[in-house]
Amino acid sequence: MVESGEVDFSRALTYPSADSKNTYFESLDIRERNRDRHMELQSFPLVIKRWFLSHTRFIAPITWYLVGALLVCCTGVLVACVSAGGIVVYKPSEFTEQASAPFFFSIGKKLKYGTAISEAVPTVLEGKLVGGELRAVYPSPDQTKAAAVTGGKLYLVEPGKPPRILLDPFVSWLEGRKIPIGETYYNYAHIQWDAASRYIFITRDKNQEPPKNPDSFHQPNHMNQALIRIDTTQSHSIVEVIPAGQFRTTFGPSFIGDNVICFDSGDDKGDVYLKCIVAGKAHIVNKVEPDKIVFTDGLVLNGRIFMTSRLDHVSGDVLMVESGFHMTKRKDSLVVDLLHKNRPDSPMLSVEGAINTKGHWGDGIQGTILPGGRYAFLHVWNKNILLDSETGSYKELPTNTRVYQNVNSRDHESSFFMGTFEPTSPFRTNYSQ
Repeated sequence: MVESGEVDFSRALTYPSADSKNTYFESLDIRERNRDRHMELQSFPLVIKRWFLSHTRFIAPITWYLVGALLVCCTGVLVACVSAGGIVVYKPSEFTEQASAPFFFSIGKKLKYGTAISEAVPTVLEGKLVGGELRAVYPSPDQTKAAAVTGGKLYLVEPGKPPRILLDPFVSWLEGRKIPIGETYYNYAHIQWDAASRYIFITRDKNQEPPKNPDSFHQPNHMNQALIRIDTTQSHSIVEVIPAGQFRTTFGPSFIGDNVICFDSGDDKGDVYLKCIVAGKAHIVNKVEPDKIVFTDGLVLNGRIFMTSRLDHVSGDVLMVESGFHMTKRKDSLVVDLLHKNRPDSPMLSVEGAINTKGHWGDGIQGTILPGGRYAFLHVWNKNILLDSETGSYKELPTNTRVYQNVNSRDHESSFFMGTFEPTSPFRTNYSQ
């Protein structure tokens, strides 16, 4: 029997053994309502392969508005097959925000660090004119430095210091299709910081011939993966901590304390489970309790799993809910309202959703929060805006603006469950109506 707060992996995972059988997650009482909303694959997977091979996410059920739009599309009269979304009654204003702590943001190819989103804030890294787009920016857990990818290089960015190249040449996963077969590359989608904001962990791999069966997920496809650790406090300190053949991950490593590294692993059947390297030996996780991890061989480790979310929309939803925001959909309408706990009856923003050519409806909103919780940075369809939750006013920002935050399992413990990040309450409510 698993008590509240524990996760029993023996009921959820298939382990390699002579008499093992493929099993699916049985019903979990813990947060069952949130689980029913979606079973979205998160940063470290504790599910078997069939979940993410067949994963499809639906934004919302078809409403009668959607049905009507589709009927009109089929007849070819009155309206087009795609409805346009946007902010209802768009009235931006001007103000100067002041976050409680500095944060990383970018405007175009310029990465900046400050307490307000402004061109006047000093630039800490600028990409080249040609091919210098910021591919990724990963702030450290203490939010004082960042790993950034631009121009085929991996940089360490520390405000007040010149940016330092950590890997050069650096071939990223986005350019993987251009890499010759057998050539080594690094997957920056797997980058993780340690809890102390000192080490950066990244996967090194080799480009291989694609599998004959595109749905296959066999261990041999990952035999060239190795885990590399970069010490940001020293120059050219790059160490292979888990060699090829012993490491496999789809979403990057996680950590228990300072010396234990965990990662999603699997067998030749494609069954996926969580494995941790303890004192050089691999152990398979059986269950995770609030303050300890129990392994299938009886080993017990005290501590909690540390990792950082790598899904921007999930991280944003976590921060939005923690800061008191949620969204509701109007009954029999395409319009959604953004509400705040301090003004539950007065929408701060109303947005009209849209229906795409496949008949799926979406609200077009993705957001995050500046340090302190007062200001929400929102991408709403084709606009970027900054919303002041105290006054209800908002201002328009350049469309190429981005804000980067670190959402990790230590600082957002209540939003971290069973290896996944999820808001403590739904950010989007009553969307099924």
